[in-house]
Amino acid sequence: MGDQRVDITGRLAKLKELLDWDAIELTFQSLEGSGDRAGSETDSVTAADSEDTIKQTSSSYFNDETLLRYLRARNFNVKDAYEQVKHSYKWRCESRPEKTKCSFCAVDCHAHNMRICGIDKDGSPIVYTCFKGAVRRFNLAANMEHLTQLMENMQKMITERRNRTAPVGSADTGKSSEQQEDLTLTPLSEQWVIFVDFLGFGIADCDPRTAVHCAHLLAHYPERLKLIVIVDPPWGWGVLWSACKPFLDARTSSKVRFVSSGNKEQLTDFKLGDEAATWLHAEFQDNRNPDVKHGEKKYWIRPAEKKDGIHDPRGFPSYIGTDAFKHGQHDGAVLRELNS
Repeated sequence: MGDQRVDITGRLAKLKELLDWDAIELTFQSLEGSGDRAGSETDSVTAADSEDTIKQTSSSYFNDETLLRYLRARNFNVKDAYEQVKHSYKWRCESRPEKTKCSFCAVDCHAHNMRICGIDKDGSPIVYTCFKGAVRRFNLAANMEHLTQLMENMQKMITERRNRTAPVGSADTGKSSEQQEDLTLTPLSEQWVIFVDFLGFGIADCDPRTAVHCAHLLAHYPERLKLIVIVDPPWGWGVLWSACKPFLDARTSSKVRFVSSGNKEQLTDFKLGDEAATWLHAEFQDNRNPDVKHGEKKYWIRPAEKKDGIHDPRGFPSYIGTDAFKHGQHDGAVLRELNS
């Protein structure tokens, strides 16, 4: 184990030596407005941001914990990790994901419904989305805005939690051998789980660009994905999956699982915890209730009845009311409705 510790910390040091932020060429076209946003109201980059400020903010993102994730994603190949870090640094400078807001959700509560619904037993954020309830999901730029905003929110949640507790994944060689062993793996509490419910999926959703853009976006968040679970894959899913799979690296595609909405036992196989399995199964059934019309479910509103057994579409009971839920869950049109 001693050789492995030296190798990991040595490769991290080597990666940091290679990174010369000033030498990376950047194109700040978006400072003048790229014109390809879903809406100008929430453009992620403003002219008030100086190039130096942008560079400083983006480079500071790549701390030791982040660089270790890039190394793990590339099997500790320093050269490959360096190229991926450089690519992500350019993207963060030019796109400013930490400031991205979904422009469609700013004006329409039902535009998308992909949101954090709770935390599993390992501390991993769980995301749920259903095609049926996302009425404005056909704009690719807005979809990527929404997904970017969500991933940035989850990263912020993970970082804040890590800062409140003992550091995890530190490259400090003065740590114990058990702590050093963690350097080879990203802690499960620093990864996320995504459930994609295909209820409502149709031919209009078969845009191959979505898979390409999602794969490119995920590459900027290496080692963050714990699982992605496909709920009720549609007829012909095999063909669609075959088209999407080449755009995903082997590590990502190996984390894709499938589940039937009517089989709660399958959910327990993912070992997310009883609360997660119970809430997710109830949410699946709630969305399949014929009384729940397409694009009308207000998932951000607490149930009218407050008693045991009533499903709360906002999220897990243990998650509702936490600071993470209060500050990271809603914005735009949803927030305005909640405050009205």
